[in-house]
Amino acid sequence: MPRIEEPVRVLLQSVLCEFLFNVVKHAGARRVLVTAKAVEGPALQIVVADDGVGFDASVPRRSGGIGL
Repeated sequence: MPRIEEPVRVLLQSVLCEFLFNVVKHAGARRVLVTAKAVEGPALQIVVADDGVGFDASVPRRSGGIGL
């Protein structure tokens, strides 16, 4: 895996913490799986999957947040 510069690592940590906070706050999940892998080009794919309740992505959110 290519070296990730510190500002990007800090951003990735922040985003991952937000993902996990949302799982705890909204999903009611008992299990969470986080995977990360290098993909084509200088890109990183991070997947956060859980066994929580989920939501309907087609319904607009009123929270004012940036969403997923």
